Amino acid sequence: MPLASPEDRVTQIRWGIRDFEFHFNRKPEAIWLAETAINMDTIVDLIREGIRFTILSPTCAQSYRKIGETHWSDCSHTNIDTLRPYRIYPKDAEGKALCEGYLDIFFIIPLFLVQWDLNIFYEMPMSLVSVFWMFLIPKKPSLNW
Repeated sequence: MPLASPEDRVTQIRWGIRDFEFHFNRKPEAIWLAETAINMDTIVDLIREGIRFTILSPTCAQSYRKIGETHWSDCSHTNIDTLRPYRIYPKDAEGKALCEGYLDIFFIIPLFLVQWDLNIFYEMPMSLVSVFWMFLIPKKPSLNW
């Protein structure tokens, strides 16, 4: 949504909310953004539309700090702890709040960083195991003779 005009951005958020309400008869608490891409304008619009959290790629984070601290830690090379949530209070460059509220952020955990416990496959039905492995094992190139 960072490339969308303000009108298109708000329209897309509202369409997503209305679609969720149609299917689930309640307001959504979160929204999945296309390409997990975000900017400050999108954050403000999400908060104003009542969205409480979203899921992002670790590549979206530039820096972070603990609440109450002044030192910002660089994480522009995806060196951010993806196992914990974060909270964004949208502010401009001078530190003035852009809107009331905040947006909680959860980061996607890249699959190659996950330590797999292969014992979980003994507890799954065989149909799930085969589907799961289909995504984990790289396909070998086929040889045409």
